[in-house]
Amino acid sequence: MIRRTAARFRRAWAPLLAANIAMIVVVITNGVSLVTLQPLIDQVFIAEGPTARVVVPTVNLVFSMKKTTLFLGLVLFFLTSRALYCLGLYCQRFLMMVTGERVLTGLRTDLYDHLLRLPPLFFTARRSGALVSNLTADLGVVQHLASTVTGDLLRRPVEIGFLIGLLVAYNPSLSLFALLVAPVIVGIVNILTKTIRRRAGRMQSSMADLADHLQETVGGIRIIQSFTAEKAAAGRFHSVARRYYEQSVKAYRMMAAATPSTELVTAAAVAGILFYGGQNVIAGRMTTGSFFAFMAILMATYQPVKTLVNALSESSRAAAALERIYRILDERPAVTSPTNGRKASFQKSIVFEKVSFAYPDNPCEPVLQDISLTVQRGRTIAIVGPSGAGKTTLLSLIPRFFDPTSGRITIDNVDLREWDLVSLRRQIGIVTQETFLFNASVEENIALGRPNAAPEEIRRAAEAAHILDVIEAMPEGFRTVVGERGARLSGGEKQRLAIARALLVDPPILLLDEATSSLDSESERKVQAAIDTLIRGRTTLVIAHRLSTVRNADTIFVLQNGRIVESGSHADLLQSGNLYARLYNLQFKE
Repeated sequence: MIRRTAARFRRAWAPLLAANIAMIVVVITNGVSLVTLQPLIDQVFIAEGPTARVVVPTVNLVFSMKKTTLFLGLVLFFLTSRALYCLGLYCQRFLMMVTGERVLTGLRTDLYDHLLRLPPLFFTARRSGALVSNLTADLGVVQHLASTVTGDLLRRPVEIGFLIGLLVAYNPSLSLFALLVAPVIVGIVNILTKTIRRRAGRMQSSMADLADHLQETVGGIRIIQSFTAEKAAAGRFHSVARRYYEQSVKAYRMMAAATPSTELVTAAAVAGILFYGGQNVIAGRMTTGSFFAFMAILMATYQPVKTLVNALSESSRAAAALERIYRILDERPAVTSPTNGRKASFQKSIVFEKVSFAYPDNPCEPVLQDISLTVQRGRTIAIVGPSGAGKTTLLSLIPRFFDPTSGRITIDNVDLREWDLVSLRRQIGIVTQETFLFNASVEENIALGRPNAAPEEIRRAAEAAHILDVIEAMPEGFRTVVGERGARLSGGEKQRLAIARALLVDPPILLLDEATSSLDSESERKVQAAIDTLIRGRTTLVIAHRLSTVRNADTIFVLQNGRIVESGSHADLLQSGNLYARLYNLQFKE
């Protein structure tokens, strides 16, 4: 996970490189500015006389100068180093935030793009609220890591190393004493990060439950209110909210313990150094300036240690979020487009050859068994049968939402798995019972499959779908926003809008899945008129519970328990007196 995340940071190498250069400036200027304390105390404030004796240890250079000159030089040196420190700190933080946002944007778009490639089975097996939580709450935690915490994770170890080098240069024995606490701090950090990561994972999982319940409530608010189930819905939500609170308290307890734990160990070490160093100053083995400079650098060292501990605890929380995000990114699409796949262009027929299918989570119970049928170009085929017979699954195999467990489906004698997936699906138009419209304008919903379509083409598609008069009566015409899932439209209007969407794409193959079900008679009449326009000159496979709507199909296939039990024309099937006839007579009586 660290390697994968680091690879994303390497893609943003330019601002990251600049941030690291700024970080080096910050580290050096912060440490060097503290070096001024020793000559300031020893040579300016304590030494007697008007001159000061300055020693440069690296080149064994000793020279004298006026105290006032040395004092002014040290003040200017300190001011300049701190100014460079502040400038470098600003650049480092800004550049790390830019780098973090670039990394996060790439991760967010990769996650969304990957979700678009996953098959419908992936989404039916997962709660939508959990996926929304991945794209919001989890990425929010990662955003904090990428833009803020990563800067500390990069800078603080370097800063600690540089300051430890200064400490050793000043007094090796005191430095050794100060470093004895390091294993204790590392042990504390190790325990805390593991615990925080585990508890943060549970907390984020509870957040996904919250998002899922909230999404269900928004989608089903009419049902909740119509059955006066507000109290029960609130009870379920409060229960989930309480679980999230409990998990949060446990995670925050460990996160809050990080700094105090290291502070306590640090305080004990500082107390010991004060005692030992003070003894050396009193005994004359160490100057007052050297001791105070050492203590200043030591305190400056402990500050990045505490910051690093906090950053590690934050990164543990982000690691739990990254695990869930990478788990989705590691999902492999069950259906993929072949390399150098053929460009589909439907000319002759669609053929099912002994096709069987079972869902992966229940492979022992096939939904379709030994299906063989042929659909010639320009013909209309109806698929009928009781609920659960496998009708929708059969149609879903044609655009390759799933692939057959056994057998094969061909277009023009070529297996669907050999066609380029995008070009295959562009040959197919789909209108389903549950029409999905986006919270966008009428124009954008119709032009979903052809976003660059001319306004006149969109208008002609709407007219052919018998929806133009409704659109023109809307407040802003084609620019009217239809609301979430088309909430501002009736069921029949949504269906006709979906038909206009299919007409604009102008596909040679058409799949209709219960397109007129759950409509009143007037809406059904209008939708059926739009469908009659839509299927003209196309190869059509239609599913219908209302058998009166498929009487004119060229061939009707009757499915029962995943098998084709009858096939023929409407008149032939009625005369047979078998399942189709029984279903038709039952509906006729009703």
